[in-house]
Amino acid sequence: MTPRLWCLREQIRLVVTGAPAPPATWSSVLRRVIVVAAFFAAGIFTHDLATWALCCFGAVQLGTIDVALPFRRLIGMLALTITSITATVFVAMCLGGTWWSVLFIAGVAYTYGYLERGGGAAAVASLGALALGVILAGEPRLPGPAAAAAGLVALGMLVQALAWLAVSRHERRAMARRAIALKLRSVAALLRDVDTPPAVQAASHAETQRMVSTIDRAGLPPDQLVLMLRCASDALSTSRAATAWMHLRAPGAAERLAVSTRIRRAARRLNGPAWRRERREDSLPAVDDSWAITRAVLSELDRVDASVEGLISGQAVPEPPDPLGLSRSLVDRTRQAGVQDITTLTRLRSGSVRHGVRMAVGVGIAEALSITVPAAHSFWLPLTVVFTLKPDWSFTVVRGFTRTLGNLAAVLLVPTLMLALGGSGWGLLAVLAALSAVTFRWFSGNYIWASFGLAGTVLVLDFAMEPGADLFAARIVATIVGALLSLAVASVMSGRVSEQASDKVGALAQAFTSWTTDARAAVSGQAVPVERLEAGLMATRRALVDFEPVASAAVFEPRPTCDPVALTMAYSSAARLDDALVAITASAMLGVRLPTGGPASAERQALEFEMLRLTEFTADFERAVAQIQS
Repeated sequence: MTPRLWCLREQIRLVVTGAPAPPATWSSVLRRVIVVAAFFAAGIFTHDLATWALCCFGAVQLGTIDVALPFRRLIGMLALTITSITATVFVAMCLGGTWWSVLFIAGVAYTYGYLERGGGAAAVASLGALALGVILAGEPRLPGPAAAAAGLVALGMLVQALAWLAVSRHERRAMARRAIALKLRSVAALLRDVDTPPAVQAASHAETQRMVSTIDRAGLPPDQLVLMLRCASDALSTSRAATAWMHLRAPGAAERLAVSTRIRRAARRLNGPAWRRERREDSLPAVDDSWAITRAVLSELDRVDASVEGLISGQAVPEPPDPLGLSRSLVDRTRQAGVQDITTLTRLRSGSVRHGVRMAVGVGIAEALSITVPAAHSFWLPLTVVFTLKPDWSFTVVRGFTRTLGNLAAVLLVPTLMLALGGSGWGLLAVLAALSAVTFRWFSGNYIWASFGLAGTVLVLDFAMEPGADLFAARIVATIVGALLSLAVASVMSGRVSEQASDKVGALAQAFTSWTTDARAAVSGQAVPVERLEAGLMATRRALVDFEPVASAAVFEPRPTCDPVALTMAYSSAARLDDALVAITASAMLGVRLPTGGPASAERQALEFEMLRLTEFTADFERAVAQIQS
């Protein structure tokens, strides 16, 4: 096996098994499922599933949106989404089956491709408009005129939106709490092994960004925001203390289990209902607290428990001492950095235009094929392209692979289940509720589960509108052809992510140099402001997060401009270097210094050994950077 093939295999394994935990709460999933199920039940009672299925389509599409926003901003986003989707659906249904629909769908695809890189409400609305426009333009039999059908889709979205607005205050608090819980779970995952795999570190970094972004967008009242920020800050501080503890103390399995279990309990209290929080807990193994770093970890766990209690009760509790000196201003600075990053994305107009053209060509070709080649469920081909074609070749391969797996699973299993039910309306309702729950829960998480749930939901609704049609062959062929078409368009029109490698790794090397200098000075006894150490950590973390997709993507490129194996090794060594610097920085904040003469404690000796490892990791990273930039 060649080195590149080994890296490719590892990347595919991580994509399939290492998907992030879903950010959606079960309460929000239940609310969305109830709306969809209610419309389908109305179709069963009125013996008119075809009509009410249109309402279900609208409710499902709006239900895929899951974001924490203040009430007024939420109203604005929902109004924009409902209006744009309704207008697009009306025009698409009027033009369905004609060559004019190819031009129209291609134009909507360009709009979505242009807006996708910037994210935000406009991108969400354009994706919904494109998906429903493609589906309903390809439906051979629609109940009533296009205006009435578009009105039914709008009704489904409107009811879903009103249900959301009714519980929006509760849901945005729940989403923010779940984001903190997911960060705590990622910290617990860091304690599984003494040598943390880079993929686990990357997942923890991603949860930090998600947590901060969710809290920032939620627009919580000042009293709730203070409690959320305190809990988020304590989660970040615990992560740093745990990293230092793992490096210096190298705890055994029993101690790691004790600490990780406490962290998971705190996450469960934030994440679960009251009956789960109050259940009896087993006793934990004892933890040897003879080292300062161990006492710091236990202190951070006490802080997390206190802040979680305050967040659940809604009452501020006295703050225990902060051994790491990490203030909540760190969270504020991270929030500002996240907003700046989003602003930067929206300025990438040239890249947005290229992706818009790419989407227009790919979806336009698929729409033309669906008209040229008569087949049942003709919308399945362009819909597959919508969800698999991405801004570059590598991510089209990765997401195309995972989403194709999910789609194929759906087109094989769901029709089989529907045949077994024999057309029972209540049986279809149960299947629809389960599939829509999978969709809403994992739409922003696991690509395979999200694709399976969404494809299965569309299958059930399509069957309700056109029962008895072919359930297997057409969709299986369309899924495969759509994935291949996405790859073909991406290979011809996509840019190479590896072209950014030299600049990205250069920025990362510069950030590491600055942070390493400050960390070495701090553990040597020099006075280095805590704020400067925090700033170095955050600058390096942002550069590392920016570099990770470049290193991962280059492995999939057919002709990368940079050696993909060198990029993979550079990221791996950078992750180890980042981990060591976090441990050294936390040690300096705790007052653990390098020995300056005479007998040194075991903890100081461990720190000295960690400094030697830091030198080794730095040399590995510098060699990889030199190879990339040569």
